[in-house]
Amino acid sequence: MPQSTHASPYLPPQTTKPQRREGASRLMRDRDLVAEARVMAIGVWTRIFGLLAIVGAAWLLALSTYPSRAAVVLGPVIVAGAWGVLLGSHLFDLRPWARWGFLATAVLNLLLLGAQVASAPVTANLVGAALGGGWCVAQLWALFGASGSYVFSPGYGRARSEDRRSVDYYGSVFFVVPAVCTVLVLLSVAVRVTT
Repeated sequence: MPQSTHASPYLPPQTTKPQRREGASRLMRDRDLVAEARVMAIGVWTRIFGLLAIVGAAWLLALSTYPSRAAVVLGPVIVAGAWGVLLGSHLFDLRPWARWGFLATAVLNLLLLGAQVASAPVTANLVGAALGGGWCVAQLWALFGASGSYVFSPGYGRARSEDRRSVDYYGSVFFVVPAVCTVLVLLSVAVRVTT
């Protein structure tokens, strides 16, 4: 009777799995695609809101009957929009200085939200400040939490450049929530303009 090559004739033959190269598996472990998606989504929306601020301020400046007076008010809005575009572009590329710039901008934003509530503590301002402040804190968590800090670490850029997997940032909560809010705001503006 011929001898079987497996341990038992009743078990299916065992196959050996192909071994991965150690370098490829190390890269798979070294990247945090979820944290990258969060940071990249924050960068995209920071850039979009910066562009919207620039375009909106330039449009209002063009419509103004007193352009010199309007420039005093809208000039800082254009500068803030340009800062948002610059900051968003560098957050998208995972530049470490950009998260510190975002921290400074977020602290200023939280102070402005607090001043808005203190000046007129009506329900709409309270709800808006709570939502805006909560979203700002969530973004800071994404940038400065453990996974966010890891994405900005010095060795991470090397692992990212060696691993060519793409990051689906548009599926991140940090992309979807601002997208839905922007669509809702644009719809409400369109309804108000048409009525």
